[in-house]
Amino acid sequence: MSNHKRDAAAEPESTPPKDTMYVESVDLLKLYSRSSHRIRVAVRIVDKLKRPVDMAEVNLMVRLPSGELFTVNESTEKDGVAFFELSGLENGRCELGVSDVGHPYFEVNSEDLLTQWRSTSI
Repeated sequence: MSNHKRDAAAEPESTPPKDTMYVESVDLLKLYSRSSHRIRVAVRIVDKLKRPVDMAEVNLMVRLPSGELFTVNESTEKDGVAFFELSGLENGRCELGVSDVGHPYFEVNSEDLLTQWRSTSI
């Protein structure tokens, strides 16, 4: 009979697998005033049961008419929606898409990324 004890600190802890989250929708609203125009974007993130995912970091990629790309990020609220407001954009056709979503307990379904591009004229 052996009297060996297992050293709990020596054994690696297994981390539970992360749940999957999805980009459910990307919606645009254009706002015009006399001197400026803005675009509001709402991105909804849900889990596999279609429940909203709170506190997901959403990266929105914007392609300007000149071809210039930039990324902005916002967090989802309790309803799973991240709101963006873009202003001062050059006139012409802009394209928008979700380039990444981060969360400590979820991983994004990578097939959803950049598949829901939206295009709009300013």
